[in-house]
Amino acid sequence: MLPAYVVALGASNTAGYGVPCTAAYPSVLETLLRARGFELRVTNAGISGNRTGEMLARLEADVPADTRVVIFQPGSNDVRRGIGEAVRERNINVVEENLRSRSITVVRVAAAFEAARPGNLQGDGIHYTERGHELIARSILEQVADALVQLGVRPTH
Repeated sequence: MLPAYVVALGASNTAGYGVPCTAAYPSVLETLLRARGFELRVTNAGISGNRTGEMLARLEADVPADTRVVIFQPGSNDVRRGIGEAVRERNINVVEENLRSRSITVVRVAAAFEAARPGNLQGDGIHYTERGHELIARSILEQVADALVQLGVRPTH
């Protein structure tokens, strides 16, 4: 089994709600990284409906010791469920501090999600289409590849 160097932590848009698991951005990103010669696994730790407090609670279980990079998508479930912005921001900060204390690079994907939004949402107006997931993966590819190289993970070809 390949090492879990990269973990995508988030909610439904990380999990790939409404698209095949192979079309969710973590899977697409893994394919793109492997095409560049990185022998690794991108683990999809997205759970639909998760709020930031739930992500924090499952952090130790979902981010194994060999993780080098976490792609973090806090989502908007907190807001939809009436959790205040101050609590959401505190949870996000605690997640990121925990990961950094474990020498894990954190890649936030909010900008990639916003850029992929126009014309790439499912009928519910919340979840991304397969094309949206592909755009997200392609937009963070360089950032993740650079983070891996900086951490000493080199492509094999």
